[in-house]
Amino acid sequence: MPINNSNEIIAFHTIKDFEGESFFIPDYQRGYRWTEREVLDLLNDWNDFYENNRDGSYFMQPIVVKKRPDDDSWEVVDGQQRLTTVHLILQALNKKSAYDIKYAVLDNSSNNVADIGECQNTGDDINLYYMKQAYKMACGWMKGEEAKAFGADEGQKKKNLSNFIFNKIRFLWYRADLVDDSPGEKIFQRLNIGKIELTQSELIKALFLSNDNFTGDAVNRKEEFARQWDEFEAMFQNDEFWYFLTDGEGADSPTRIDFLLGMMTEIHSDMFEQKEISRENLDSRDGLFRAYYSVFRKNREQFKRIWDCAVDFMDIMRLWYEDVDMYHLVGFRVIDRESIPNLIKAWNGKVVSDFMTNDLVGPIVQRYIDDFDAQKTYGSSDTNGGWKDRKSEARGVLLLSNVLQVLRQNKSHEENQDYTQGIFYKFPFHLYKKQKKGSGYGWDVEHIASATDNDLDSVQDQREWILFAYLSLTDENRKEFNKAHRKSLCTFFSNETKSAGSGEEGVFSKLYESLTKYLGVNPPQPMSREEKNRISNFVLLDSATNRGYKNAIFPTKRLHVKDKERGRLRFAEWNKVKQEIEIREKDVKSAFVPPCTKDVFMKAYSNVVNNSMAWTAPDAAAYADYLTDLSDWFKEKYCPNN
Repeated sequence: MPINNSNEIIAFHTIKDFEGESFFIPDYQRGYRWTEREVLDLLNDWNDFYENNRDGSYFMQPIVVKKRPDDDSWEVVDGQQRLTTVHLILQALNKKSAYDIKYAVLDNSSNNVADIGECQNTGDDINLYYMKQAYKMACGWMKGEEAKAFGADEGQKKKNLSNFIFNKIRFLWYRADLVDDSPGEKIFQRLNIGKIELTQSELIKALFLSNDNFTGDAVNRKEEFARQWDEFEAMFQNDEFWYFLTDGEGADSPTRIDFLLGMMTEIHSDMFEQKEISRENLDSRDGLFRAYYSVFRKNREQFKRIWDCAVDFMDIMRLWYEDVDMYHLVGFRVIDRESIPNLIKAWNGKVVSDFMTNDLVGPIVQRYIDDFDAQKTYGSSDTNGGWKDRKSEARGVLLLSNVLQVLRQNKSHEENQDYTQGIFYKFPFHLYKKQKKGSGYGWDVEHIASATDNDLDSVQDQREWILFAYLSLTDENRKEFNKAHRKSLCTFFSNETKSAGSGEEGVFSKLYESLTKYLGVNPPQPMSREEKNRISNFVLLDSATNRGYKNAIFPTKRLHVKDKERGRLRFAEWNKVKQEIEIREKDVKSAFVPPCTKDVFMKAYSNVVNNSMAWTAPDAAAYADYLTDLSDWFKEKYCPNN
């Protein structure tokens, strides 16, 4: 019998529903090209499914169709390979197919495809050749052990498989002409360029746009829904908004509104059938669509209320994104493994101040602020005199410090009568999360002063120190230094140079002494191992940069951090031909540098900068004081009664 409710945009249909229908495969599609391997994979998948779930429905990928007005048949825009394969398998079961298929590229195709087993000279047409191979594969499969779930003998197998195909296989039916008046070829190109199939959200959108949802003067409501949907998708496509809300998973999907649709099943589970929103079902193919489709079929008014709630949730998330306090606190809580659905549940039914106190500020203070101690050592000595490193435990408080520094700057501008403005600069959660996603590494807790002492004993470290010190000189100082030490430099950068104080009468020591005078620096007091493993000697640094310079000296790290942000590296190197140090620049891959990290290497927290070539104990103390003050500010600002 013909398809019931054929004017529905989307439906699930069994093969039995297709009885009496005719399908036309236009010439803009490639012909039938499924190989024996693909047919075998489908049959084996059916067997596995039937063995474990005999009463369940097996869902096939969508068939996209348009109604052909001239003969009342269906133009298949997408899905013809699947539709034809099922047609051929039924013939292998000695069952005449419930439906008819005609290929524009095949003469007398309706008769040939309907009885491929009797079709002669299939080698004359590539389409018929592949169809005959698929048919033979199905016939052989039925006789083998691979079809054992359907029965012990061939007769039983054919009976059970026929019943399974007619009644349990469900095609997702999508009438493209009811939502898109483009020619079938245009729709086909959109679906198949880059092999992009209809996403679940596109199918759900079609349900919401169904004409059954809009009667009478509700045309304006339909247009409003379409506008809202496009607006929300555009918001999610904005990486700043997307990464503020998520960990980035799903960023590569052509549609990101799936995040909102999935969130609805979690927050308003009472509006869906419980079995449809089980984790197992939602994680399965087309599971999200089936959850919405179930409500669509049974309760249209409830289905429309789901969208009204989704609009409310978008308003909440937009408010959070645009408010300076909410943006930074919600953004940090999400990184700290709190979910947006949980925060929205907490938001509903509360006044804003209670939500801020109980669900944003409270957990941050309890986990990070109350226990903050700038003198805490992140590690301990083991019984063998080694060091058990625990610096990764500082990652959360370091990230929080970066977020709070930006928030504090914003609040300062907001309270300045000359500005009286809100967001001056947002902490870029999208850059922080993209670094982890893009590099495959993420973020390291990096020692500012190297964890292991660098006494500049090796020639490599000595040369590195000389080059970076030279880079820090003024142009006038460089000229004087080159003139006074040209011979020593030539000796020092030759291959024969050994460690300072041996072989070359301490050439490095002389160069070191001269450069420190120009720079006005003195050798820093060494830090203990405990001091080097405190928060005052830690910063957040992207792993690629950190692992690139390894155990480098402080000025090397500073230069890498500064230049990595701008994507242009300035460096000094020895020119063997000219026999002199040259300053050069080159393009490098840029990276996001957290604000506190940048300020540390620029020594912005230090009260007095006495040594630009090392991270000193006074620098560390000033940094620790700043972090302590930042924690105190946050607690006083947002927890005044505690």
